[in-house]
Amino acid sequence: MTREETLQLALPPSPAAAPAEAAGAAGIRPGYLLDGRYLLQALLGEGGMSSVWRAEHVRIGRPVAVKILRSEVAAHGARDAERFRREARIAVRLSSPHVVDVLDFGETADGALYLVMELLPGESLRERLRREERLPPERVVELLRQLLAGLDAAHRAGIVHRDLKPDNLWLVPLPDGGERLKILDFGIAKLQEPAQVAEPTQVGLVVGTPQFLSPEQAVGGEVDHRADLYSAGILAWLLVTGRHPFPTLDPRTLLRAHAYDPVPSPVGELPSLQEHPALLRFIACATEKDRTVRAQSAAELLAVLEGRTRPPPPARLPALRSLPDALLGALRARRPGPVHAAAALAIVAAAALAWAALRPPLESLISSGRLADAEDRIAALAARRGAGDPEVQYLRGLLEAAYAEHDAPERLPHAFISWSRALAAGSADALAALRREAASPRCDRRRLAARALGDSRAPAALEALRELAASEPATPEPSGALARVLRDVDQRCGAGDLARRAIRELEPPRG
Repeated sequence: MTREETLQLALPPSPAAAPAEAAGAAGIRPGYLLDGRYLLQALLGEGGMSSVWRAEHVRIGRPVAVKILRSEVAAHGARDAERFRREARIAVRLSSPHVVDVLDFGETADGALYLVMELLPGESLRERLRREERLPPERVVELLRQLLAGLDAAHRAGIVHRDLKPDNLWLVPLPDGGERLKILDFGIAKLQEPAQVAEPTQVGLVVGTPQFLSPEQAVGGEVDHRADLYSAGILAWLLVTGRHPFPTLDPRTLLRAHAYDPVPSPVGELPSLQEHPALLRFIACATEKDRTVRAQSAAELLAVLEGRTRPPPPARLPALRSLPDALLGALRARRPGPVHAAAALAIVAAAALAWAALRPPLESLISSGRLADAEDRIAALAARRGAGDPEVQYLRGLLEAAYAEHDAPERLPHAFISWSRALAAGSADALAALRREAASPRCDRRRLAARALGDSRAPAALEALRELAASEPATPEPSGALARVLRDVDQRCGAGDLARRAIRELEPPRG
């Protein structure tokens, strides 16, 4: 891709400022006194969700920035409005030099919610990247330190950003010539995601900026603070190379890449980065697809970035008392020489074989509900074979599905992600699991199965997709008043439509 295409992918164009007439359609215009305190002076920017104004607190004369959410956004419902107020109260209390200060919040007479923030000098990271192809690795490391400090403070306060991108990172010049990074839009990003409802129809909802979405966001799964860490890793990739790790302008292809494709090492784009191993480890730890394998906190990522990571704990061996008495006696005899060494090796080998024979199969652990034990075993298997091993991915899918059945339904999409990856690597077990789910009476499982089969790009998935498509024949899509009536009475699942779309993509072109 050319640099211009990369900027188009990674840095969406600035929303053009609307004319004063449009901004004032709901009474919001230059000269408007908001809530009796904030005199709006100039429109700084406007998007689909909100507008940002330069304003002045008339009582104390302080310049501020005011973000006003559109009335129709605030009108999502009482639950959304209350959630915004709760997050705004948290943001007001949040104190970090690397998070924009939220000074006040409120609601206008016509129901529009607003936030009052400090007015910052400087420029966004997006504007910096427009002028410079990429940033020096040393500068990137310093900016990442500040970003992680801000994320750590926010995550500890229970705030997840969910929409980290160059537009939301501001560089403030300092008197000594340095710069301070500040994160914008905390407490607002969550409002962009409809309230989670424990219904099958909510599974698969994708919300966020595609360029920096975490895998769990890309499949509409449950999102927590670890999504911000993935976005930070993608940002780091972009900053040091000047390019996006997934060079495509197609949103659907981009979502699939975030969900399933490993993030390549930036060394392939810029070989000189080999001189910065800690930065490379940071990117690798931050961009793990499986959030249980990803770094678990901003503080942990900072330790990786600064080279302060601890080695993994040593593998635990069976206790000596579990070995036969004869073997224990031979081991404790401490006979010198090669005979003793050979005996010791034989004892260790025998112990390992006995221990392996006594361990129950992983599938049995999962089916019996011993999920913590199974998770430890799968992690150990991944350490030996690699996280991308098809059996590891298949077993991880079983584990995620079991957790979803117990008390964590938000983990269900992750089971299908793992099975799709395993199928892409040739796992017959994963194909069998997806075929079972494609025949499930539950619509959400059939839809997830259709998507996982298609995203695997495996020819072996075609037969299962054809069966799923045949089980739910296509029907003409209604429109107008008829569509509104049918939406109230018809509960079409849509899994068949997803299967047909996947078949079209997987089947070789005819003729």
